[in-house]
Amino acid sequence: MPEFSEEAKDRLMIVLNVVQKTIHWGFVPFVIYMGFRKGAEIGMPPLTIINLFAF
Repeated sequence: MPEFSEEAKDRLMIVLNVVQKTIHWGFVPFVIYMGFRKGAEIGMPPLTIINLFAF
C-alpha cells in the first residue's frame, strides 16, 4: 500500500467530503428529475411541479 503525504491525505479528505455532500444533497432532486423525465404512468394525471406539493 502506498504511503501518502499529509498534504495528499488532506486533499483526499476534502474531495471525499465534497463527494459525500454532493450525493447527500443531490439524491432526492435527482430522483424527482428522473421521475419528471419519464412522465406519468398510463391512466395517471400528468406530472407538474404543483403536484409535488399537493398532499
